[in-house]
Amino acid sequence: FSESGNSKKQSQAWAFEKNNDYKSASEIYTQLINDNPENNSYYNNRAKCEIELSDYKSAIKDCEKALSIKPSGWIYYTYAYALYYDEKYKDACNAINKSIEMGYTKDNEGLCDPPEN
Repeated sequence: FSESGNSKKQSQAWAFEKNNDYKSASEIYTQLINDNPENNSYYNNRAKCEIELSDYKSAIKDCEKALSIKPSGWIYYTYAYALYYDEKYKDACNAINKSIEMGYTKDNEGLCDPPEN
């Protein structure tokens, strides 16, 4: 395992994300996760890509794994959006409120208001 190799991969993933190539970024995060399965940030970053790719169920799983490693407000924030887009509105509201409690965001950003049918 090479930390410099991982930081190079991380930079590549960020470059793909910046260019809206979420599929390529997600593939790099998968490699990083395989190298470092206890790094919660890689799961969260892959989840953000999965949300952009409308793969909400995978994003939810990645957030749950990240939270099981080490809970944080920014992971609850990503989790809230994945749940919301997967139409799990009550769970999304709970997750964004956890993010607020942990000081990551100050506002529920409308995630506690399910869309009107």
